[in-house]
Amino acid sequence: MKSIQSRLLIMLLIFIVLPYFLSVFFIYTYTKNSVEQYELENSREQLQKNADELEQYFDDMIDFPYIFCTATLICYGFLKMASKTPFISTL
Repeated sequence: MKSIQSRLLIMLLIFIVLPYFLSVFFIYTYTKNSVEQYELENSREQLQKNADELEQYFDDMIDFPYIFCTATLICYGFLKMASKTPFISTL
């Protein structure tokens, strides 16, 4: 027959210590997965935002030379200024 002290120790382990460590383990696992999921989603959003900004930047770079051709007053002003320079007038 076991002593009452050993039975109490076993009950302590089964009913108090084991549930405590199991709850800590489950809470840690859930929190870790939640943080990883949040950071992954945040990274995806930032990558998409940066990709959109880069696409807009490159589109603006491609469209930049055509701005001068479509604005006739600007082209006319450049031609007028260019005709007054000595280098172009000698050509």
